[in-house]
Amino acid sequence: MRILRMSADPRHLSFAVPRFIIESYPGLVASLKSHRARRLLWPDQYDLQLADSVSLTDGISPEAQIRYSLTRRTKRTLFEIVDLLDEYVGEEVELTIGSCHSLDSGSSFFIEVLTQRSSRFKVRTTSDHAEYPIAALSPDEIRIAKHVVNGKIFDRDMLTYLTKKAWRFLRAGDAWGAATMLQLCPTNIISASAHQALAVAHVALNLTEDAERHYENWAASGSLLDSARAKYGLAMLYARHHPKHMQSNDRAAEYLNSAMSELDYLETLHPESDVVFDKVFNRNGYALIEFRRGKPDVAIKLLQDGYRQLDSRNERDHMHRSVLLYNMAQVNARSGNFENAIALYEDLLRVDPNMPEYHCELGLCHLKTDCFQAAIDQFSAALRLDPYIPETYAMLGYLYGKTGDSSLAIENYRLAWELDRSPTTAYSYAFHLTNAKNWQIAARVLNEFEIADVDASLRGSYSACMAEILLRTGNLSEAIAYLKSTRLLNPMDQRIQRNYDELLRIAARNTLSA
Repeated sequence: MRILRMSADPRHLSFAVPRFIIESYPGLVASLKSHRARRLLWPDQYDLQLADSVSLTDGISPEAQIRYSLTRRTKRTLFEIVDLLDEYVGEEVELTIGSCHSLDSGSSFFIEVLTQRSSRFKVRTTSDHAEYPIAALSPDEIRIAKHVVNGKIFDRDMLTYLTKKAWRFLRAGDAWGAATMLQLCPTNIISASAHQALAVAHVALNLTEDAERHYENWAASGSLLDSARAKYGLAMLYARHHPKHMQSNDRAAEYLNSAMSELDYLETLHPESDVVFDKVFNRNGYALIEFRRGKPDVAIKLLQDGYRQLDSRNERDHMHRSVLLYNMAQVNARSGNFENAIALYEDLLRVDPNMPEYHCELGLCHLKTDCFQAAIDQFSAALRLDPYIPETYAMLGYLYGKTGDSSLAIENYRLAWELDRSPTTAYSYAFHLTNAKNWQIAARVLNEFEIADVDASLRGSYSACMAEILLRTGNLSEAIAYLKSTRLLNPMDQRIQRNYDELLRIAARNTLSA
């Protein structure tokens, strides 16, 4: 076993822990072949745009970028990094991290992934101020630290520098680092562009109320065009990103229409201004609202009109045309027009064949039309592009279950479970394990969660699966107690009540026959 010890340092912006591990193994950097892993850990040194076989989203230039990674997408890169570390070190590693109160947020998230995924690393954190080595400070971290006074940076030139760096970090998928560096600046000197970057970072981190505040500040502190763009961001918070109880199609529509009025006024005020892209982007958002209002034909027309207005020779327009094509396919699929959706997804994949999510969406359309082998082919293609998408394994597990290949179904659900430790994935995996009478592993998987922590809509199925395991392994009284506690959580669920009553009947029969 190898012992590694490091201290967290407040000067680190992000991902100091994985960088320290890599630095501890000479030659590991050269072995880190993953372009997206390199870019995440060292945003200034590597550019995914230079890599082969990347999607339009990942390969687009900074100036034309319109999509940024949410945490769940960055998590896939971290899974890849952990697998690369495990393969390279070839030994058990005990990592102790001192001064853990100074640990950067990106490293904290990485440790969660490392703990879940790694078969080699054991991590211990301590608040002790031990004199352990630290991860090497990057040139950015050194420069930034020199300008920090009482925990803040007051230099406006440094704000410009930090804003530019923050956008590069966001492009790499590091919202933690982007937010950390910009939050060093007092609110009274933060520019419109910095508020924009902070809004994007907080959306990525699922801190949507903080994102709303920064979108509002962006709208208030910038130009008329800034205001229109910020209102689009606010609309998407209420349409998609806010928690369900905060979402509002009407509020989203208000923001979009207000932004559209500002774009119209800007065009009247300055006829030479080019706001076509922003108008198309705005109506793309409005198409989502119209679809949700039960007007798919109106939504598709908005998307088609936008598609025709953009120039495929312009990189940003070309990227957004692919987004519009995707949204057209989505509207058709969700309206049950699978033939149209399949044709649109196939067109999309001819434009952007390296986006795994597009293969997954096409696979879902084939599944809905009972073309199971075609669906398997598309989900398999997605995995060849990115083997760290848990939903893809789950869908393959479902498809192999439908086609009667129980061993492949179980294997794919196991792989989904390794990437996504959620009650939904636990239930799907355990259900197929019980079909194969593999009671012990199924019980271990389901016992990862207390039934109270399982969503109410899933408790009936989850508890039925667990009760069957207990019954089949000779633990009838435990099965009754389990369903009794579940029944108290969901007193109106008739399925849970029926299962509970059936177990009581079995217990009564056993008593009579004894």
